[in-house]
Amino acid sequence: MALRFPDMVAETSVTTGTNDMELAGAVAGFRAFSDVLANGDTVPYAISYGDEFETGLGTWNASTGRLERTAVYQSSNNDNKVSFSAGTKKVIVGPLGRHINPGLASKSADYTVVAADFGAVIAVDASGAARTITLPAAAAAGTGFKVVIKKADTSTNTVTIDGDGSETIDGATTKVLRLPYQSAALICDGTKWHVMAAAAEFERGSNANGAYVRYASGIQECWGSLTFTGGDAVTVSATWTYPAAFSSAPFSTFRSTSSPAAGTRERSYWGNTPGLATSAFSMSMNTNFPSGFSETATVFAKGAWF
Repeated sequence: MALRFPDMVAETSVTTGTNDMELAGAVAGFRAFSDVLANGDTVPYAISYGDEFETGLGTWNASTGRLERTAVYQSSNNDNKVSFSAGTKKVIVGPLGRHINPGLASKSADYTVVAADFGAVIAVDASGAARTITLPAAAAAGTGFKVVIKKADTSTNTVTIDGDGSETIDGATTKVLRLPYQSAALICDGTKWHVMAAAAEFERGSNANGAYVRYASGIQECWGSLTFTGGDAVTVSATWTYPAAFSSAPFSTFRSTSSPAAGTRERSYWGNTPGLATSAFSMSMNTNFPSGFSETATVFAKGAWF
């Protein structure tokens, strides 16, 4: 089973009402459904008869020779199934307008992508909680199935794109969107999924504690300034609160922005073991710091933010 887009496929049908379309043979110059489809394959279809029309997603039933009208997209019956009148209809396979100009589907809960989402942008609001978007089985989606998943909010909640079962997305079973308005465009090869493009690969910010950049790879860098004050002591200390927290203890360091102290006062530096939100630094001299000592240093930390 797979979503298919075979060219030059059209048959006639005399089916009436809202029944599945029993196909009666290929239109001259076209191929029959049975020539190109396997049982259970899905295709976009269009049915026309006079002023009556219907487009949708159909499922080929090889045992009955019928096209099941699985989902209706548009129709002359207010986008519901048409109860066709007696007469010979044309049933055509082909890309529809939605496949050329795909739509936008907004979701605010967990969701499983379906065949009708081909080419669509699925905008996921995760402001209320983390969300999971599950992809269809690759074999059912078929080679060339495309969909874009977008995290459409500014919260820290994640949107997890999950392959069906153990099926992979660029070698992993999931892809996680963490950044505001981050998105991923996906394409199926019939057995697995590939990321064609990813947007919003980093986030920047700043506050009173400094500035930071977060990369979609999980790396975060923070920088700022820190003032050491005191005097009449061999060592002075100061604590820097990062402008954004880390998920594990980062590497951190600092460097004085002042010239070395006069005379024999030679400085050396070290940073204590950094934490997730702060890093405590100490500065020492080979003689005591002078009374009223104050010195500014630049500070930097690098590590993982998820």
